[in-house]
Amino acid sequence: MFEAMYASAYPITSSIGALETTNMGTVIPKDADDLYQRFINEIVYLLANKDELKLRQQRVHELALQRFAPSVILQQWDEKVFKHG
Repeated sequence: MFEAMYASAYPITSSIGALETTNMGTVIPKDADDLYQRFINEIVYLLANKDELKLRQQRVHELALQRFAPSVILQQWDEKVFKHG
């Protein structure tokens, strides 16, 4: 998921598994009665509203740069695995 957002892809997922915690785009509850229709509606909306899609793509890209930058991941790894700082 983070690679896609890092590359400016706008994610639309369900909340199954870890997708809910990593997706900074649209998350549709996995138990929604109209799960498939909500996917379809979101995709159709964004394809019809290119400016909105571009804004959302930019937003998730910027958030992914902050959250998943290699330096951030390495720092977290160092703090949690090697207990430095």
